[in-house]
Amino acid sequence: MSEIILDISPNTHKNSIKYLKQMIDEVAKIDSKKHEIVIKHQLFLKAPPNLPLDRLVFSRAYEHAKARGYKTTASVFDLDSLNFLMQYDVPFIKVSCNSKYHWLVDEIPRKYNVYVSSVRDEMKYFRDDDNMYVMECVPKYPADLEEYEGNEYDYYSDHTIGLGLWYKFEPQIWEKHLVIHKNKADNPDSGEFSCTPEELREVIG
Repeated sequence: MSEIILDISPNTHKNSIKYLKQMIDEVAKIDSKKHEIVIKHQLFLKAPPNLPLDRLVFSRAYEHAKARGYKTTASVFDLDSLNFLMQYDVPFIKVSCNSKYHWLVDEIPRKYNVYVSSVRDEMKYFRDDDNMYVMECVPKYPADLEEYEGNEYDYYSDHTIGLGLWYKFEPQIWEKHLVIHKNKADNPDSGEFSCTPEELREVIG
C-alpha cells in the first residue's frame, strides 16, 4: 500500500467550501481503498499571487474529509500557519520544496512526522530522524520524468505530466496536485502536471 498525498490548492477552489467538498467527494467516489489517501492543503499568511486558504474553510474541509474517511494535513509556510495546523490531528506536517521555507523543519516538534520536499542536491542536509521523510521534488511545472531518475529514496513530489512517474517508480509516498479541471486561466496549479479524479481512477480505483 502506498501513501498518496493529494495537494489541493486554494488557487483551485477559491475558498469555496462547496467546491472543496466536491473535490473530496469525487475522490471518495473512485477510491477502492487499496492505497492510503491523505488530503493536503497549503497554509500561509501571504504568498502573492497565490490565494491564502481561509482558516474556517480548512476546518470545515478537515471535518468533511474525516467524515469521508480521509486524514488531512497541510504544507506550512510560516510559524503562524504551523501553530494553527498543530491544533488538528494530522498524519504529518509538510514543508515545501523551497529552501527559504526549510528552516520550518526545525520548528516542528519531534513528535510529528515531517515530510519535506527537496531538490536532490539538498536532500542530505535534513535531519536523519525516524519520523523525517524527504521527498524528491523537481520545482518545475511541468517537470521531466528523466529528472527524477536515480533517486535513492522512494518518496516523490510529482510535477510531471500524467502518471508516468507512478508507474515507473511505484513510490511508497507520492504527492500530486489535484484539480477537477485542468488549464484554468485563473489557476496556476491546474497545468498538465496536475491530476483530475478521472485520471486518478487508474491509481486508486
